[in-house]
Amino acid sequence: MWCPAGCFYVAVVPAPRADRLRRGPSQLHGFEVTARSLLLTLNCVVLIAVGQLLFKSAAGQWRVDGWSWTTLRGFLSPAMLVALFIYAVATLLWVFVLRTVPLSSAYALFSLAFLIVPLLARIFLGEPISANTLMEAPSSSWA
Repeated sequence: MWCPAGCFYVAVVPAPRADRLRRGPSQLHGFEVTARSLLLTLNCVVLIAVGQLLFKSAAGQWRVDGWSWTTLRGFLSPAMLVALFIYAVATLLWVFVLRTVPLSSAYALFSLAFLIVPLLARIFLGEPISANTLMEAPSSSWA
């Protein structure tokens, strides 16, 4: 494995206990990883990525004028409300996914958001993107 400091290290993983071994490649630590659970996990990633874009859009529309009703109304823009709704749906879906998928496996897939969000920000918001951004995204999930 690679570490952020540029060194390599080996992860020592204890051997699985005999009672945790399952037959077939579709089971991991007593959890069955199916195409459905994989698709649901990827849906969470996409929802979070879309929510991030909407948060960015809402932030650009928000004008802070002290603590006034105008500021609050600006904060609760349609983009912000939709982003909050999407995050709520994504959270419920994530909890549902965790019923059937090990957190370590689901979170590894969730790290795809670190690649998807910058790419979507480039496409839809015109934000700059560098090779470093794309190279750092996978390493942030490995750290």
